[in-house]
Amino acid sequence: MGQWQKIVLEESADLLKRARAPLTPVQITFDHDEQKAYLPLDLDVSPFDNSNTKKEGVSRTYKGFDGYSPFFAYLGQEGYGVNV
Repeated sequence: MGQWQKIVLEESADLLKRARAPLTPVQITFDHDEQKAYLPLDLDVSPFDNSNTKKEGVSRTYKGFDGYSPFFAYLGQEGYGVNV
């Protein structure tokens, strides 16, 4: 992991902490009324169309064009962006 990536990860977490952002879990009830809380982390691939460009690292996306397909992650029911 590059230095800038490490900084982005640390600052994303620090921002949520300093803002005292609420992180709302999903409550699941199992047999015998046992409850557990899970914090959702939703992942989404979003292909960016870079056809007709000369950018490095461009490859074919699942949508059928040349581009990048970065992952985006959203934390909690609030959907806070993670590592952005």
